[in-house]
Amino acid sequence: MLCINAAGDQLIPPLFVFPRERMDVKLMKNAPIGSIFVAHPSGWITVQGFLKWLNVFVDRVNPTEENPILLILDGHSTHKDLQVILYAKEHHVHMLSLPPHTTHKLQPLDRAIITTQSQTKPFKGAFNAACEVWMSKYGRLGLKITVQEISGLVGSAFSKICRMELAQSAFQCTGIYPLNKNIFTELAFLPASNTTKILEADNQENHEPKNHSLTPSTSLNSGSLNQSSFDKIVPSVSTSKSTELLTSSSVGFTVSLTPRSPNKDTNISSSIIDGLIPAIPEVNNEKSGKKVEIFPHFHIYRQNNELLSVSRL
Repeated sequence: MLCINAAGDQLIPPLFVFPRERMDVKLMKNAPIGSIFVAHPSGWITVQGFLKWLNVFVDRVNPTEENPILLILDGHSTHKDLQVILYAKEHHVHMLSLPPHTTHKLQPLDRAIITTQSQTKPFKGAFNAACEVWMSKYGRLGLKITVQEISGLVGSAFSKICRMELAQSAFQCTGIYPLNKNIFTELAFLPASNTTKILEADNQENHEPKNHSLTPSTSLNSGSLNQSSFDKIVPSVSTSKSTELLTSSSVGFTVSLTPRSPNKDTNISSSIIDGLIPAIPEVNNEKSGKKVEIFPHFHIYRQNNELLSVSRL
C-alpha cells in the first residue's frame, strides 16, 4: 500500500502484506526505509495490519487539533472498522472514503502512479524495469524471481517515483488539489446514464399495480392457456430454434433464454425464467451491457415451438 501527499514533499513508507503465517526477515531485504510488513494467510490487508500502517502514518505527518490531516482512501472494509475510526479521530486524522466505482477517476495513485491508466505507468514501469535488471544478472544462472526479491524490487521502483512533480500531478488530474469541480466533462458521466435510466424504469414498474392471473400454487396447461392469458404474464413471446426470446415492451430489454436438455419421458424442452418481481437475472441491456431483472418466477414448457404450460414457482 502506497501513500503520497498533494504537495509531493512527503511519501509514507509502503505497507507489504505477504501471504504467510509469520514474517521472515529475508522478505524485508532491500525494502524502502521504514516499510511496514504484515503477514496474513490470505495475503489481504486486515484491520490490525492497517492500524499498524496508520500508526506509522500518524508518526510521520504528526497531525494536531489545530492542524488535522485529511486521509483519502478507497472503500475497503478495513478503512471503516470502528477501531480504525476511533484511532483516527483520537489522532486528528479525518478519513474520507471515495465513492464506489470512482477510484479510476478520483484516486490520485490510480490515476498517475500505479495503474495502467497513465501512459507512462511510473510505478509499474519502474517495477518491470527492476525485474528485467534482476533477470539479466541472475536469470542466466537459472535463478527465478521469488517472493524474497519482491521487497527489493519494490524498493527500486519506489525510489524512482519519489518525485514531487509526479505526486502533484496525481492530485491535480483528479481535481482534488488544487480543487477543480469542473475537471470532468459530461463525457465522463455518460456510462452512468444507462444505469440511471434502468433505475427509473424499475421504480416506475414497482409503483404500478400488478395484476397477475397466476397464484404461487397455480399451473396452467395447454388447454386453458392461450396467448391472451400468457401476455398477462410476459409482454410477448417468440421462439427461434433452441433459444426463446422474450421482450419487455415497457422496459425495452431482451431476455435470451436457452432451454434445458429435453425431458426424456415427455420430450419437452424446459426454460426457466428465474427472478423476483420486478427482477430477472441474465437480462442484458443491448446498449450498455448491464444486467437487469424484470420478470417473476415461471417454468415455461414448449414442445415443437408450441406453448404447452406455464407454472409459477
